[in-house]
Amino acid sequence: MKLFFMDIDGTMVSKGKKIDSKLIYAIKNLQSKGDKVIVATGRHMPLINKEIIDIGFDGFVAANGAYIKIGNDEIFNAKFDKKLIEKIIDLTKKNNFIYYLEDKNIIYVNDQNHPIHTNFLANWDIESNFLEDDKKEKVINIAMIAYNEPSDYELIKTEFSEFLDVVSHHGYNSCDLNIKNINKGIGVQKVIDYFKPEISYAFGDGYNDLEMFNVVDKKIAMQNAVQELKEISSEITDSVFDNGIYNYLLKEKLIDNKNNGIIK
Repeated sequence: MKLFFMDIDGTMVSKGKKIDSKLIYAIKNLQSKGDKVIVATGRHMPLINKEIIDIGFDGFVAANGAYIKIGNDEIFNAKFDKKLIEKIIDLTKKNNFIYYLEDKNIIYVNDQNHPIHTNFLANWDIESNFLEDDKKEKVINIAMIAYNEPSDYELIKTEFSEFLDVVSHHGYNSCDLNIKNINKGIGVQKVIDYFKPEISYAFGDGYNDLEMFNVVDKKIAMQNAVQELKEISSEITDSVFDNGIYNYLLKEKLIDNKNNGIIK
């Protein structure tokens, strides 16, 4: 059995686009051979849109490794420290930023009318029914901050790097705040230990894919990936705009070339 990990943004889909039908075919074709296909993303479950959920992946490494679900079973759920949650809230209030505190079902946001939030919704395709204003007493697995200027990222790093791993969203004025030493690599390794595949593959494009690439056998960077990821990759495939995952799987004869990837 082969095990495939696929990032979402910039890897499976590009901004504002739907997942290509050829990639859906490829995923289902892999599964028909007995292989397992896992989403490995910085997004938490509420941020993964229904179109992707409905494909029928074998599992999810979500929230940059803080939450893992295989089939219907949760196998990992890391908890954010409450004092750090309060520190995030204080910093965002002081600097007029937006926070997103995420658990497996809900995203808690401080101001849904803020223009930064409106812009963030447009970029990340968040469904409003997953948003609530009050953080309440929930298990938070990952946090995000959306800010005004690229220079604000340095302020956030200065405030939190001692306690959290701060990872920029490549090309956006926002970043993830991850539980220290919890990342995609940790999550992906747990799934590898769970399935014990003969070989593992990962497709990615961003900074939060670096740790994932360190634990898989085959590391495939998209042509649009950040340079640091390309430098540690086994191979560079075509960009997300040119169906890079599908093209790699076809080239390596990991999927069948039926109907040119068109699902009938």
